[in-house]
Amino acid sequence: MRLLILALLLVHTGAQARLFETLEQCIARYGKPDAVEDSEDFYRFEKAPFKILVFTDREKRCQSIIYRRIDGEHIDELTLAHLAETNLPDAETVIDGSVWKNADGMAQYTRANRLLSVTSAEGAAALEKVMRDMAAKKLDGF
Repeated sequence: MRLLILALLLVHTGAQARLFETLEQCIARYGKPDAVEDSEDFYRFEKAPFKILVFTDREKRCQSIIYRRIDGEHIDELTLAHLAETNLPDAETVIDGSVWKNADGMAQYTRANRLLSVTSAEGAAALEKVMRDMAAKKLDGF
């Protein structure tokens, strides 16, 4: 019974952004984002119980989402599975409880950092390039 109640509550949590949603859809779901310094591609949201970092492509479509609990605790397995399925329908579980994958992308929970990252296949390469560019920019004056 407790599991059923938890599952029903989980379905109604606000943290259900999906890959490929527009920035406007993310704003409608989470509210106005905080700016992330030195980037027009990252948007930081907070919607209980999560802090959410969204990476968008040039068309402002969501290509990567990082979830972390506001209280810093681990994300429970039921919530992880729900978020993976919400973002990557019909995903295959590659590593039980921590990695999910389908043709559209991959979700990975890093227990050490307590982060769930969900990234589209096309977003992975773009995200890597943005991170390299940001690192180069910060090191430019070193």
